[in-house]
Amino acid sequence: LGLGWGRLGGVDHISNPFGWLSDDYEKRGGGGGALGGTIGFDRFFTGRTSFFGGFEYHTRIPNLSAKLEYDSSDYSDIDEAPLYFNKPDKRISRDSRLNAALNYQFNFSEHNKTDLSVGIMRGNTFFVNMAVHTNMETEREPRSRYTLPAQILNRPYLEPFSELSSDWQKYLTELIIWQMGNSGLITHNLIFNGNELQAEITHGLYVKPIRAIDVASRILANNAPTNINKITVINVDSGVETLRASIDRETLVAMAAKGPLDEQYLDYNNDSDINTDTIVRNNDYLYPHFGWTVRPNLGGTIQHQIKFYFWQLEALFHGELAFKKGLYVFADYGLKIVNNYDDYTYHIPDGELHHVRQDRRLYMTEGESGLRKMALDYVFSINSDITAKVSAGYLEWMYGGVGGEVLYMPDDKPWALGADVYWLKQREYDQKFSFLDYETITAFANFYYDLPFYDLRFRARIGRFLAKDVGINFEVSKLYSSGARVGAMASLTDCDKVCTGEGAFSKWVYFQMPMNLLSSKPTRAMPGYRWAPLTKDSGVNVDVGTLHELMTNAPDNVDSLKRTTWSVKKILSGFGTTPKIRT
Repeated sequence: LGLGWGRLGGVDHISNPFGWLSDDYEKRGGGGGALGGTIGFDRFFTGRTSFFGGFEYHTRIPNLSAKLEYDSSDYSDIDEAPLYFNKPDKRISRDSRLNAALNYQFNFSEHNKTDLSVGIMRGNTFFVNMAVHTNMETEREPRSRYTLPAQILNRPYLEPFSELSSDWQKYLTELIIWQMGNSGLITHNLIFNGNELQAEITHGLYVKPIRAIDVASRILANNAPTNINKITVINVDSGVETLRASIDRETLVAMAAKGPLDEQYLDYNNDSDINTDTIVRNNDYLYPHFGWTVRPNLGGTIQHQIKFYFWQLEALFHGELAFKKGLYVFADYGLKIVNNYDDYTYHIPDGELHHVRQDRRLYMTEGESGLRKMALDYVFSINSDITAKVSAGYLEWMYGGVGGEVLYMPDDKPWALGADVYWLKQREYDQKFSFLDYETITAFANFYYDLPFYDLRFRARIGRFLAKDVGINFEVSKLYSSGARVGAMASLTDCDKVCTGEGAFSKWVYFQMPMNLLSSKPTRAMPGYRWAPLTKDSGVNVDVGTLHELMTNAPDNVDSLKRTTWSVKKILSGFGTTPKIRT
């Protein structure tokens, strides 16, 4: 039961109680302005005051409930307007203020539930509604989970690697690389550093790095010479080291005999001194390497002015040629299968900036099939704390150019600093090889900080955006125990409300979900979705990803590396009227 104003104030049940404070509360305020994007504080608790409410009755049938609601909504401002998307025959009318429904909840698992509802609204509208619920904070085992069994590792018998013959050295190197490959791990090189055996690996199988480290460590220990007492696995993504984990061989043997490796027994990101007699064995079969994939790709626009959902299903062809570690050329070509763009003629961009993003409708209709991207990337480490990236080509579906990024990220700090600069030119709408006349330079200074609350991450980018406006972009995201991440962004620039147009400024929400929670096969894929209420030209940038995303992907999923998080509950739990006894 509650009191409602505005849209919920459709019936003048009582006098506005806030009218006792001021007569201004008796009239409805003007709101956030014609361009939107602001909070209408002058409308809070103003105008007519209505009661609204309802109740839910849980029947004797498990998971089945009945609901009855009194709806005080005011539809007078849209009674004479189309309900949705230029359909004059669809208007909101009301024959009753009582709504009723039956709801049944399907409990598919402890964390996944679905509600199915059927009912009557406004006395004249039958509806069916489905809501899917999940708890991303609860860590779950993926469908593709594979737990390494208890295993008695081989007892070493080989002489130290430097004392082996060249044939034995070649045989041992290729045996380890072959066994790694059979387990889905790509080996870049093996490093025999005194009493330590290191392996640089890349994989696309496991969201949790501990699974890949466990597999690789056992393979190394099973084949290690007698002098090896330390095993180190180095995770390499896009050619650069993103995580290093070491364990004593004796500890590994004891842990493997019991079952899966516990990440708490590992020592992370401690570089070993390289000796003068260190031997490095590269994987001679790895480069150059070409790979390709074909997969369905569903794209579209939700909440469009003409139609609720415009969508396209395409076959996305991806090809990648790796010349050496960190140096890649890749291309994505989208081939139209089917879409509903036939009605996609509505195109009225607003604002005063060059339409760097609002012309996306033209790219979707004129480039139904096209080259989505084709670029050369070189990612490399300057030292253990500094990583750099250089890119050139058709960087995304709307822009091509050349540029790069530098990131300074100390392992033992919760913050990182970076900078990126790109020269960009707008591509033709058909997404082939030609360009439009518009070109610009974007430049940013970036700051990242892992907040001590609720696994939150903060990012601020200050600089020059794609439409030549200057300002700052804020982002806050939360990492969940399942590996999912949800975040929100907003940009404030020297392009004011009138300059930006409807919506006043650019803002987005997004989420990323590990596919291994749904896939029957292990995968490290982390697809995401970004949604903005309005696509605007201010405060936007080219979509090339960031080095920080690359460098934190693996460490983010190592629980023992996460900061001890605070919460309001924990802070308040320290207060009380009873003296604490110190022990």
